[in-house]
Amino acid sequence: MSLQELGEEIQEHLHVEGAHQYKLLLPPDLMRRVQQEAQKRGMTMADLIRYYIRLGLELTAQLEPGARLIIQQEGRQDRQLIIPL
Repeated sequence: MSLQELGEEIQEHLHVEGAHQYKLLLPPDLMRRVQQEAQKRGMTMADLIRYYIRLGLELTAQLEPGARLIIQQEGRQDRQLIIPL
């Protein structure tokens, strides 16, 4: 993909009808974690943030407040998350 094509693709995402822009301030430690996770997954920070917002909304829509979510991974200790909202 040429730089011009990449620029055009980025512009398409910047001018999505009905899209809203929001300034988000993150503490330095959270900013580092977001940067590291985005790099690890090969995503932009903005795409990663949008992904986690969608994931969080889907989870909270499916679970009642106070629900417990068990995370099981092979070779790791089970983790339990309590959904507060």
